[in-house]
Amino acid sequence: MAIFFAFLFFLIGLLAYLFSPFLLLLSLLLFLYLYFYRLESFSIYLLFLSLFGFLLLFILPKGDESKTILDGICIARKNSYYVLLTFSGKYLIPDTGGETTLFSLVHLEGKCNPVSFTHYESIFNFKDYLKTQGVFYQFEAKKTTYYFHNPLSNTFLKNYALSFLNPESKTFFSSLLCGDSLYDLEENKALGELGILSALSLSGFHISFFLNLPKKFLNKKQLKRYPYFELVFICFFLFFSNYRYAIRRIFLLRIAHLTSDKSKYKLSYINQLSLVAFVMLIIEPYSILSGSFYYPFPLLFTLALFPEKKKGVMANLRFMGFILLFYLPYRLYQSPSFHLLSPFFQILIIPFGHLLFILGLLLFVFPPIGIILNYPVMGLLNITKVIGNVPFSINGGNPPIFFVIIYYLLLAIYLILKTYNFSKEKNLALYTSLIFFSLTFIPDYFPHYKVTFIDVGQGDCTLIQFGRFNLLIDTGGNKKVDIANDCLIPYFKKNKISHLDAIIITHPDFDHYGALEPLKASFDVRNVFWHDDFLKEEHHKKFFSDLAIEDLNSLPGSNEMDNNSKSGVYLFQIHQTSFLIMGDAPKEIEENILKEHPSLDIDILKVGHHGSNTSSGKNFLKAISPKLAIISCGEKNTYGHPHKEVIFNLESLHIPYRRTDTEGTICLYC
Repeated sequence: MAIFFAFLFFLIGLLAYLFSPFLLLLSLLLFLYLYFYRLESFSIYLLFLSLFGFLLLFILPKGDESKTILDGICIARKNSYYVLLTFSGKYLIPDTGGETTLFSLVHLEGKCNPVSFTHYESIFNFKDYLKTQGVFYQFEAKKTTYYFHNPLSNTFLKNYALSFLNPESKTFFSSLLCGDSLYDLEENKALGELGILSALSLSGFHISFFLNLPKKFLNKKQLKRYPYFELVFICFFLFFSNYRYAIRRIFLLRIAHLTSDKSKYKLSYINQLSLVAFVMLIIEPYSILSGSFYYPFPLLFTLALFPEKKKGVMANLRFMGFILLFYLPYRLYQSPSFHLLSPFFQILIIPFGHLLFILGLLLFVFPPIGIILNYPVMGLLNITKVIGNVPFSINGGNPPIFFVIIYYLLLAIYLILKTYNFSKEKNLALYTSLIFFSLTFIPDYFPHYKVTFIDVGQGDCTLIQFGRFNLLIDTGGNKKVDIANDCLIPYFKKNKISHLDAIIITHPDFDHYGALEPLKASFDVRNVFWHDDFLKEEHHKKFFSDLAIEDLNSLPGSNEMDNNSKSGVYLFQIHQTSFLIMGDAPKEIEENILKEHPSLDIDILKVGHHGSNTSSGKNFLKAISPKLAIISCGEKNTYGHPHKEVIFNLESLHIPYRRTDTEGTICLYC
């Protein structure tokens, strides 16, 4: 267990740098535990490993924005870019032509900038993904020179193997054999809700299953040579998957196992696993944030600490059942909707995924077999679509972290009791963990008082939760992204919001109301109100439950006015905090508001027109004196929002501000 403890202390050091230095106190507690068990010298070395983990990320080169020349090696290759490793750090290099192959040595001349990409709530964030790879800068290469251009590429072999498949099957087997994404499949969302995306992607699960099959039919002499065949087979998939992280893990595990077998000093499986995890994190410490690390390794360590001793069909079913239980919190963080048929479907799909993986290997030898393989793939996708449409889903939301910790503690108690053959007690622990976790599926009936500025890119969307009343001001809108189904509804489900009592639209600009109709079609929306609806009310005020919302723009819309001048400006108060949502109201409307409400004083201001200089005049900001300003805009938007003039006005008046383009979704509790 020595290597396991060494890895554990190193891991704490990495986490302390990434999240909080106070986590180092955890390694201190472990140190004291080992010290008092008379492991003084060993525990001191372990404490230094925590400091090493912390310092490794501290001193690791993270790129340099001033660079105009780069020399390095291509260490990751995707369709539209590659990652270059240099002595100053890693850089993202756009390359849609795919000319630079993996492990090519290149000399680049150009310009460097921090990585910046448009992001949306609940949608894959490419910038966050790059962080897991340790990439923080993007280099726009104007000139590329090769010191060594690697002639080997898996593109030809991939196109050859998949040439007889239809588009859906090509995407399917590209995931199963190469580890590519299933995002382009129409059934991708249904596959995610059923929790079978990972079972249909290239992983150690499939490769290990395939490699373990022949062992039952080999004699002792053949078994001694078999590990070398395993390494050759894994090397093929290393090349074919562009050296995918999961395949590197399998390769290093097989190397560790083979080395241990040939060595005088035998390593237990948990020490082999710890050594591999240690090496992988030293080489790529930021991968600790990647699902490629935190998805398989915790399960592998759990299975190593508490191995299944029994064999047979029932033991295999219990094993698959435990895997489902282990990944339940993971599932809810990936998709808050839990399909009730999901566990049964997963148990069936795991052996089916193994079978398709084995049959898929024949594509490398005889590609025309793809014509036959189209049928089971299309059958699976059609069944998935049918099951996905069956309304058997329950919403678990994103469970709080303390909830997850208690759940895993109960599972750990179950495993410990099982190891020591406490049959009744272990069953009690298991049932308790299941009952406890089922609590997360209870609808949220608690009152909430908060305002959330949802990240919808270049647009506006504000969620007001007042007790059990849910109200949305604007929906956002984007012609390239389905804001309603891919951004808003997943966010509502994560927060257990089952309906919207009302939607208020400030004005008919697409970035404010474009997602309204898709949202009404796919979600429970009970009322919709516009600027003119408020003007019909006394004092331009509407009441929603006990929440009063007043429209301060008293000018009725007319054909002569532009849309921004017709924008509603909504004032409301939750407990002692007042909010003003400006929509896209220009400076002229701001001046009119000050004339009609000279004593207006605001706590939270939603800055007008995404921080455009057509709004947020200095006199207006000074008069209302907000304690905090919120700017909702998209990162790298083409309008240049927020404009420098608005930022200058805020800073000169000492008004703190927050931005969705830099922070993402912003939530304020009242």
